[in-house]
Amino acid sequence: MRSREEQRQPNISQESCRQREAVKLQGEPKAPSSSSAQVAPSSRKDQNDLLERMLEGDNLRLAYKRVVRNGGAPGVDGVTVAQLQAYLKTHWETVKSELLTGTYRPAPVKRVEIPKPGGGVRLLGIPTVMDRFLQQALLQVMNPIGFSFLSNKQATIRLAPKTISRFKEKIRELTNRTRPMSIEDRISHLNRYLMGWIGYFRLASAKTHCENFDQWIRRRLRMCLWKQWKRVRTRIRELRALGVPNWATIIMANSRRGPWEMSRNTNNALPTSYWEAKGLKSLLSRYLELC
Repeated sequence: MRSREEQRQPNISQESCRQREAVKLQGEPKAPSSSSAQVAPSSRKDQNDLLERMLEGDNLRLAYKRVVRNGGAPGVDGVTVAQLQAYLKTHWETVKSELLTGTYRPAPVKRVEIPKPGGGVRLLGIPTVMDRFLQQALLQVMNPIGFSFLSNKQATIRLAPKTISRFKEKIRELTNRTRPMSIEDRISHLNRYLMGWIGYFRLASAKTHCENFDQWIRRRLRMCLWKQWKRVRTRIRELRALGVPNWATIIMANSRRGPWEMSRNTNNALPTSYWEAKGLKSLLSRYLELC
């Protein structure tokens, strides 16, 4: 049974999709009250839905506690974890307003060189305490629905490993070659799942994942199709219809290699254009449309 969060599947606006910057955070003695953390009404309902959860009083208080517990050095603004409570009292309304209007930008990361035991130095980036606080609040909202973050100059929302694993498990189920189903029905089931999945996770930085998934899905479909062509004469007929040279057709049709191995060998005979003509939708194309 799908979880409540999965059932809600927020539709993130195009502006949200472009703003893949995860604000970095830290600290909390007295986080902003729940009343001050309510999101003002906006026409961008989907973006507000995420912000509402991020800015809930309980979520902010938890983020504050975790940032204070983690400690750490101050960032470029010099504000320490111990000073975060006072800083929030002074600056929270401004920060919240910038978050709601999409104009908030994380402060530059402070670069620190840490000596390595074997010589040389390791560069360490230290965000400001405020950015660590905001990042923690966002992380608490995103992780339960399948997102995580990469730490770099601009933190990036990514697909969590468990999300990728669940996706692959579902695709394996839909493309199980022992499951009796026509290729048209299989593609129909795949399309419904793929389009719903990418619509839900389009906020993440997933271009490379989508490209790799598309290739992998097409290979699994080639495996299923080869499994359906059980007899040599069927393989010969189908391969010739695809324009494969006669000599290659005979070799491939009589091959004793398994369906998964042959799914690689039939890549040229069953290219991307073949599956597009069959109606298979591309994760990458849909991802780029949404973003």
